[in-house]
Amino acid sequence: MKVLLLAIAFGLFSTAATAATVFYDFSTLSGPNQTSYTQTTGGVGVTVTATGGDVTFGANGLGVSGKPNKTSLGIGESLTFDFGTVAFTNLSGLVVEQHKKEQQFMLTIDGASQTYTIPAGNGSSTMTFDPSTLIALEGATKFTLSGLTDTKGKKGGLQLGGFTITTVPIPTSGAMLASALGFVYLRRRKPKPD
Repeated sequence: MKVLLLAIAFGLFSTAATAATVFYDFSTLSGPNQTSYTQTTGGVGVTVTATGGDVTFGANGLGVSGKPNKTSLGIGESLTFDFGTVAFTNLSGLVVEQHKKEQQFMLTIDGASQTYTIPAGNGSSTMTFDPSTLIALEGATKFTLSGLTDTKGKKGGLQLGGFTITTVPIPTSGAMLASALGFVYLRRRKPKPD
């Protein structure tokens, strides 16, 4: 019985795994266009793939090498950010390039989509997404940004300078070991049928 209690106590104290908050900065990247791009920040890797062209590194961040703009995310183009087996519970602080006219793009997470508008201006603007409006956000492992027409019906695009995610806490190996020891102990203590 003492072994079981120790295993449970160890498991409770070792489950204090914390969620990681990671900021991915794409604003200073340069280089040739790529079919995919992988970056690891804070021990969490993300692979970026594009639809409508290759992943490109513009002056203010990631874009797509297709049309209408060869360095921005435009109409019919998308960027998918895949974190593999790492799930996230929050997506915020998207840093996007502003144009002289409003631009729109769509964020899709696990099939749930929402359209966002970047206000007109110059330079960079930080957009903060409200995860409560996306039902599928809890435990998602990837998201997609798709370029849309702006409110004036003109072709446009954006470059993604960065974003912040908060990952789902993963139980430590100690918690898993304690659970396994407790299970083994209970199996051994179970009376055998006559």
